[in-house]
Amino acid sequence: MMFLIRNNIFYDCVYGGGKGSVIWINPRMKQTLKDQPYEKNIVIEDNEFRTFDNSILSALSVDGLIFRNNKIIESGTYPKLWPGLPVIEVRDGLNTLIQNNSFEGKEKARIVIDENSSRSLKIDKKQKGICYRQEVRILQLNVIRISFFILSIGLFTESVTASGLKAVKSGEWNDPTCGIRDECLR
Repeated sequence: MMFLIRNNIFYDCVYGGGKGSVIWINPRMKQTLKDQPYEKNIVIEDNEFRTFDNSILSALSVDGLIFRNNKIIESGTYPKLWPGLPVIEVRDGLNTLIQNNSFEGKEKARIVIDENSSRSLKIDKKQKGICYRQEVRILQLNVIRISFFILSIGLFTESVTASGLKAVKSGEWNDPTCGIRDECLR
């Protein structure tokens, strides 16, 4: 069985002020199991997202998520409520495909994939206007965010946050909110 979202136009969704996504796949679990996703076979393709805010897709615990051939356009209709959120975020997923999408806006769109999801991720690096970052969780700590530089050459950063320690190697895209650099896709 497959859940399909195709040939839709989403216009300025999620204006209610909450930290939500246009498409939010969240099974409301207290804890996810790394290799046992809760949702399965979700295809989001050939859609147009005209949005004032960043977050288009947030997916937790999905096996077989496909996000392809979608066009994302920053509308500018309203001020951004959550400018620091990625356009696409995938956590604890398996067999994720992100392919042939485009983004038109003032800044590059960010895709954030956690370490578990990145093991079976297939991503098209020719997507227009999109930056990709893989988060590497090394340990879990319940502390407020602390950032520090390990090496000044190569700009390798580690950030301790409430969700864990993230380490990301340098690339072409710089995110001033967390002091890390990501790999930019075209």
